[in-house]
Amino acid sequence: MVNTLKIIAFDRKDFVTSKQASHYNAVQGISGYHLIDGYTDAADLVAKIKALSAANANACVDYLEIYAHGSPTSVDSLQLTNAGAWGTELQKVPWCDTASIYLGGCNTGLKTAAGSGSVAEALAGQITFNAANFAHQIRVYGAKGYISGAHAKGGEGCTRVITERRWRWKWALGFLPLLWI
Repeated sequence: MVNTLKIIAFDRKDFVTSKQASHYNAVQGISGYHLIDGYTDAADLVAKIKALSAANANACVDYLEIYAHGSPTSVDSLQLTNAGAWGTELQKVPWCDTASIYLGGCNTGLKTAAGSGSVAEALAGQITFNAANFAHQIRVYGAKGYISGAHAKGGEGCTRVITERRWRWKWALGFLPLLWI
């Protein structure tokens, strides 16, 4: 049996100080998952994943959840404009033959207002299977609405509308179909 890792990457800088504890509590201590608590960019995240793999008998990664605020154009420091750089870095991860990346931020699977692809689609396009150079099949998932909770915990919710402190937000274009890659 292959030794595998399931990882949740939590970036504290993406949450206001007053809400960091509640967001952290949503992802810490999930049985069978390793938590990376804070990273600065893709290269730092990959370095921490590699160190975690080395500390666990060179286990391969079969699950990565990036838990942060999101939009159709970004989740944490991963944006449409730097998806290529993130893809290059993520190809350095010791992936299992098949793996999943969950972009655990709101609206990460929706197309932009200009109609271009989502941040989930952009990342998936950068880490495609290539037998010679990248022999891994990685599925990238994004949210089609406002989410609460963590996918790893199994209790995340997704809604078209979010109400908080008497404010109500709704994605302006409605909800467009997401291509699950």
